[in-house]
Amino acid sequence: MNKVIITQYEGFVFVGLFEDGKITDMGLFDPGKEAIGTVYLCDIKDRLPNIDACFVNYSDGKKGFLKSSEFKNGDRVALQLKNESVGNKEPIFSDKIELASNNLIAKKGKGIIKVSAKLEDKLKQHFIENLSKPAAENKLDIIVRTSAKDQPDEVILHELNELIDTFVDIDFKAETRTVHSILYRPLDEYISYAIELLKIGADEVITDIFEIYEFLSDESKAPFGKYDVTVSFYQDGSVPLSLLYKIGYTVNCALDRKVLLKSGAELVFDKTEAMTVVDLNTAHCLKGRNSEETFLKINIEAGKELMRQLKLRNISGMVIVDFINMRSKDSYKALMDEIRMRASEDTVKIDNISFSKLMLLEMTRQKKRLPLAELMRCKNG
Repeated sequence: MNKVIITQYEGFVFVGLFEDGKITDMGLFDPGKEAIGTVYLCDIKDRLPNIDACFVNYSDGKKGFLKSSEFKNGDRVALQLKNESVGNKEPIFSDKIELASNNLIAKKGKGIIKVSAKLEDKLKQHFIENLSKPAAENKLDIIVRTSAKDQPDEVILHELNELIDTFVDIDFKAETRTVHSILYRPLDEYISYAIELLKIGADEVITDIFEIYEFLSDESKAPFGKYDVTVSFYQDGSVPLSLLYKIGYTVNCALDRKVLLKSGAELVFDKTEAMTVVDLNTAHCLKGRNSEETFLKINIEAGKELMRQLKLRNISGMVIVDFINMRSKDSYKALMDEIRMRASEDTVKIDNISFSKLMLLEMTRQKKRLPLAELMRCKNG
């Protein structure tokens, strides 16, 4: 049984997927951090005409960056947080507010309907016909997600009406609230992440944080929507939840440069300015073992652990991997099939997976949150 674990770890909220006897995906979240997607009533502070941008105040003593030339100093504007602050850089805001439900994404526009390219043409046309009128009446552009294909019309229309109501509520609050007010707050990031893990496949959510347990168990809030999942409150004081699922051990291993494999080989991770380079070190495990079958077996083992480590470490950007050289094209195809299959299980998008002419594996992984190592450095100052 796969489980999503939610607990506290060194001041963070830890969310992880436990499957096959170990944590295979995880995230650490600052419970006091502003959630991406939050809408604030901001005031324009300093316009930067040379780059068509400006700084904004979104809370007392807190400043953000907006790429827009449409506003003047002193304007009150509803803005949405798009990217968190990194280092000395301010968080990034947008005046193009975008809201999402399980199956739809909506933003203010001209009533344009776009449907996932993965859906059949007949179904695309059905969604366009059903949603065009309410979208046009409320001046919203709508994107229909792939997941909508299995949903009845009533569910999709209900989601659209909820999104419309939320936009109306934001507009009303923007006119009546004081500056720096929060006009819309999405689900906490760790709850959204737990939902992403449920999509991969989990039967139970276990937490020892009572407030989170209460929220997740509240059917009126229905945070897990269509997912049929059991929510359990962990109360065994003799063995902490973090110890039971070896969370500290997993985090510490994910901060190490080297990862030891059962075969005796090692994955060695090095971060450069432009990319992450991973080397499969086999110096201690190939003595007298030089068959193609052995090479493939170790490469497959390394490939599985590589894809797990990308998730645990939350590595983003370009990744270059040096596996054991093999002679057979079939062997490389088997390795590539394994990598692609594991990539499809990642909650973060992975693109451009291929072997170069030098038979180095290349891929890019989208950036959604701070890498684990950077997150821990920021915490420790």
